[in-house]
Amino acid sequence: MNLSIANTMEIPKPSHWPMSMARFGKNPMGENIYRVVFAPTVRKLVFGQFSDGYIGARLRKSYPAIGNKWIIEKWISGFEDTRMTPAEYEKWGPRDPQSGMLINGPYPYNGTYNECHTFEFENPQAGSIEKIIALVEKARYNDPIANRIAMRDEDERKEKADAEQRFLRVRELEPLYGARPANIGGRPKAVNHKTQNTALSANELGLPTAKNKVVARQGPLIHASI
Repeated sequence: MNLSIANTMEIPKPSHWPMSMARFGKNPMGENIYRVVFAPTVRKLVFGQFSDGYIGARLRKSYPAIGNKWIIEKWISGFEDTRMTPAEYEKWGPRDPQSGMLINGPYPYNGTYNECHTFEFENPQAGSIEKIIALVEKARYNDPIANRIAMRDEDERKEKADAEQRFLRVRELEPLYGARPANIGGRPKAVNHKTQNTALSANELGLPTAKNKVVARQGPLIHASI
């Protein structure tokens, strides 16, 4: 099988926002840990067999779903990116089923950049960049167990609130007369504004009548002058 790399192994540099990012730190290669780049210009090599039969590597957009927006990327090590050692990556890394090639190419010994924030509705500003990076750095020291507990508690709180809203919605849609409201505890309430026994005639309720007789809410038929 002949493998090849389309054009060149060189990955072009993305377009950078005109702001120095050196103060946020450098990686072991002397590059900025953080960078603000235009998402459509970020490229990566993808390996495998393509739909036209070509087998090898081609340049593809790293963030096709983000669109024409500025993003903040953070450099992370190869282990942080893959969660594997080089030996484990060679054995368990994701491969193209047709060619058997590692989809993301060789192990990223020099690390890689990953998106950590997207500027959805505005261009980057110095103040917002600093605030976002501070939050990202703070998250590094969060306790993962405490995070899971907090997320579980938040999910339970939302589920309880949703259940209460669904129950209240059912109550609002119940008939006004002649039906007791549902109750989560299994017992209907003894007194409720929707179940008060208010005596009304068929005429008052807009119900049909038989000849000149009106059906009362309680008691026998009574004659009425219509």
